[in-house]
Amino acid sequence: MLAAGEVAELLGLEEAGAMNLLLEGLRCPYVPARRGAARTLGPFGPQAYAAAPELLAASRDKDALLRKEAIRALAQVAPLDESTSGGMAEALQDPDPRVQEQAARSIKTLADFRSNPQRP
Repeated sequence: MLAAGEVAELLGLEEAGAMNLLLEGLRCPYVPARRGAARTLGPFGPQAYAAAPELLAASRDKDALLRKEAIRALAQVAPLDESTSGGMAEALQDPDPRVQEQAARSIKTLADFRSNPQRP
């Protein structure tokens, strides 16, 4: 997975510009673009916190792969947000096992982060 700086460099933008572009991507009507935006926002971590509401909405999308990517990214961009925990709990009940598995992994990520938020 690329780091936030690498993503921005590939897009030819500063990190803030890249995040704004990816946030717009989450609103795109084209599902693969939304999937890619969700997947790519994760490495920005808490810098991309502004995307948390859009990612939470994407975690409830009808497309299972988008839901999976949104859950993964939520754990990275909003690890201390209570809505993230709620989204993970909902995703554990998702009809698609891939989303359930990602939710379980993301819950572990949240637990690890919350027990040691200072780690890089």
